[in-house]
Amino acid sequence: MNALANSQREELNKFLDQSGLPENLRPTFAGYTGQESADERERIREAKPDILLTNFMMLELLMTRQSKLDQTVIENAQGLDFIVLDELHTYRGRQGADVAMLMRRLRDRLCRDRSPLCIGTSATMSSQEDDAERAFAVAKVASRLFGTDIPPDAVIDETFERATDPKLKPQTLGTALANAVDADLPATLTDEELRSHPLAVWIELEIGLQDGQQLRRRPPTKLSEAARRLAVQTGRDEARCRAQLQAILMLMSRPASERGGTGKRAFLAFKLRTSVTKRIWKENAPLLQSSIGVSTLIRTARFFIPTIL
Repeated sequence: MNALANSQREELNKFLDQSGLPENLRPTFAGYTGQESADERERIREAKPDILLTNFMMLELLMTRQSKLDQTVIENAQGLDFIVLDELHTYRGRQGADVAMLMRRLRDRLCRDRSPLCIGTSATMSSQEDDAERAFAVAKVASRLFGTDIPPDAVIDETFERATDPKLKPQTLGTALANAVDADLPATLTDEELRSHPLAVWIELEIGLQDGQQLRRRPPTKLSEAARRLAVQTGRDEARCRAQLQAILMLMSRPASERGGTGKRAFLAFKLRTSVTKRIWKENAPLLQSSIGVSTLIRTARFFIPTIL
């Protein structure tokens, strides 16, 4: 919990540094997570920051402690404009019920004259493929958690943009794709070179994104299945296709500065998930099998969102 708050503090610093706003117009913020010293807590009480970063356990303590300092910190938030919960999908079961009650008590205490704007963020809230059904499911969960009506049209879905050249499609790559499977990859490839590389284009649209009227996230797929499909399209050996996919995935996930360019960003980052299953042989001896697959390679707005199975 504290790691998330610390990360958000770093991001706020970054955005404010990039904003160009003069110091007197910049919103102020502070973390109040239980890690702070007595002097830091005293400064927060006096400063009355615009944004208070905390976690639900510390918020519960702020709401119930009898310490004059803590009572002042929470009273400084009277007339709260926004309540923001990050990683909304983690609040379920008993913890979800506790947080839902906490949200109602917070609103009753600090927002008596008007309702605050409640915001929840999450990358994984609903698995429905239909946009309307997904928005309805997310709105239902958010409404129950915040204790206020959040309609489906208030749900903002993810949007994507191509990292590779939008003019290139897997079905039009032709012999260039087969030649890319045949050729050994160079040790480095810059972002500009990867934008038009046939294997990078194929991976983005055959493994990462579904290219329809809107770009959509593809379901996770196994590396072996991806290699099989690439082999069918190119007429090349499946083992060779798998080796090339692995090699370029690893290359694209490295920072640009390690690929002949500049900066720390990957071109297409990914996560690798290993699942372990147990199979019982006839003699009842357990066998643990590890299956490795490739999931989505996503770029959202200016940022790469890595997900791999």
